[in-house]
Amino acid sequence: MEGVLREVQALVARGEKTDSAQAKVLAERFAQICALNHLGDPQVYARWHVEFGELLDDPELANAHSRLRDAWRFLADATATLAS
Repeated sequence: MEGVLREVQALVARGEKTDSAQAKVLAERFAQICALNHLGDPQVYARWHVEFGELLDDPELANAHSRLRDAWRFLADATATLAS
């Protein structure tokens, strides 16, 4: 999962769209990881992390966490494009 999140963070940093070919590949990998680990619906799982992920007081950690939340949001949106 960490590898997918790192790759997603790179896509977000480049301003990649959630319906791009690279995003779809990562969304499919994420969906496979969710299925293999019985994590349920990948879009719901990613949205849960966006809404209920850790809250951090340290500004440096909070900044890193913000980028991680952006990655989870991107994955949720990219996964939604697979269903349409």
